[in-house]
Amino acid sequence: MRLKFTIAICALLALGLAVAEVNAQGYRIAVNRTDMVAGGHNQMVGAIQLTHRTQAQGDFNIIENGTYEITFDGLSLTETPATITATSFPSIAASGPTISAASATNDEDTKAGKIKFSTTHTVDGTITIDNVLVDVSGLADGATVMATISATASDGGTFTPIDAPAQTTTVTFKVSDVKDGLNVSAVGQVSVLNCDKGIGASRLPSITVEEGFVDAWETNALAFDADAGTPVAVSNTTNIRVVVANVPTGVTFRWPGDNRATWNTASTVDEVPSSDTAAFFADPIQEVVRTEGQAAESIGTLNYVESGAAIGSDKTKHFVVYQFEGVTDGDNTNNTKDHNQVKNVFKISPRITVDTAKTGAGGVSDVSAQLWPVAKTGDDDDRGAKLTYTHALETKDEGYFVNVTECVTYLLYPFLTCGAQADWTTGIAVANTSKDDEVFPVNKGAAPQGGSVMIHAYPKSSYEEKMAAGMMSSPEELSDPISATISGNLAAGDTVAVTCNAHAMLAGFEGYAIVRAAFRHAHGMAFVLGNFQDGAAIDVAHGYIALVVPDPEFEADSGGPQGRGAADGESLGQ
Repeated sequence: MRLKFTIAICALLALGLAVAEVNAQGYRIAVNRTDMVAGGHNQMVGAIQLTHRTQAQGDFNIIENGTYEITFDGLSLTETPATITATSFPSIAASGPTISAASATNDEDTKAGKIKFSTTHTVDGTITIDNVLVDVSGLADGATVMATISATASDGGTFTPIDAPAQTTTVTFKVSDVKDGLNVSAVGQVSVLNCDKGIGASRLPSITVEEGFVDAWETNALAFDADAGTPVAVSNTTNIRVVVANVPTGVTFRWPGDNRATWNTASTVDEVPSSDTAAFFADPIQEVVRTEGQAAESIGTLNYVESGAAIGSDKTKHFVVYQFEGVTDGDNTNNTKDHNQVKNVFKISPRITVDTAKTGAGGVSDVSAQLWPVAKTGDDDDRGAKLTYTHALETKDEGYFVNVTECVTYLLYPFLTCGAQADWTTGIAVANTSKDDEVFPVNKGAAPQGGSVMIHAYPKSSYEEKMAAGMMSSPEELSDPISATISGNLAAGDTVAVTCNAHAMLAGFEGYAIVRAAFRHAHGMAFVLGNFQDGAAIDVAHGYIALVVPDPEFEADSGGPQGRGAADGESLGQ
């Protein structure tokens, strides 16, 4: 009898252990962490894999039970079809366990997304949750995305406790890092003149954009086509917009890849050099090439999409949109890196044309870039198959992108006397020679332009001033310069002449002067008249040509605008 009782007890114990082992099962959680683009609408979080473990196997994180819920820091899911299958957004694929009642929804009030599914019975195998797209448009660079898995009993039963701190009904873990998806790594500056029409190919501004991290500009996911009710492939493409702000009136950009036949009818002079037209305006504009001990291979291109001007509230912004397209070699058999294994980098250089009749005094423009398109505020419709961003404009602080400045000529008059001594004066003349089309071949003369003529006169020190300074004059003891207008607007082909002692601001002056003419190709002369011998008529007359001083802002070898440095044909080096 005792033997039978013992056998029964053992049988009951064995049965109890078996039941306990069945109830005490669970999943080990693994994550394929990804980087996500800050400000992105459709961004894929890292895939989650649940591997079934029995109590005997141990080493699991969450207890197995009927229903599981997954949330991602309260973020909205951007693809939520009514039914979830192995190929939909999101994808819940099982190898071994049976999945049922799968759904993905966003709360109507909080907009927080939740993925939910049930396992009706469990055997050894895995469950993979992938292709989960969320809206991280409100997250900045440096943020993280955490996933939380909660297990609940579908039949209202209770859990069998397991004595291990990592084995619980709720687990939170990191699935993704949020990073900036685009950086401006360099800005190439150029200065142009408001009297230049065509800017040569050797002087182009540039902006260099690069991926913020590997694989930021593409998605390997599927997009859900609501009309067809099926997932469709998305190409590895992302749009990039370049914006030039504060563009002066009359300045036009033509961007690489823009192969339209006409683009700026106002310009007539060498706007597109024939020698490199096809190469410059070909589409795609650039290729990213990597070499890994093999022949060079293209892994990415940048294609022109559109460009325009006069955007923004002040209508002074120009833009261009490019589409990046990644190219891979499939299984990487050539041992070269695919585009999604390296940071893609592109340098973009536009051509510039200036409408000389509209530019005025010019101005300084800045350049920025951003991932594009920007999602419309409150517009969540039909964005499933598109990558959209609330990505801020980014730039590199180089001071400026394009500096459009006035055409100016500086004329040095080494000596003027304007009645400082009785019977002595100087005649000053300035000619605007920018009208010369009748002399030179067609389109080879200067661009006609007019502008003001200002004189800045520097008085010499007097004998008394020298004595007060110990016969050594210094800037502190000298009188302040005199600035005066000779002509408010001297037209092309015109000349202005004044006798300096008759000018209200110059009467009594003696010293040297620099004239600033707000146009290219100014020339000047001076004629000094005086009575050297007492009682005699004017017996001194001397004329000289004013020296053309190169603009110090543009040195001859700096690559600056033509017509401003000492190398220009109408400038004399000082």
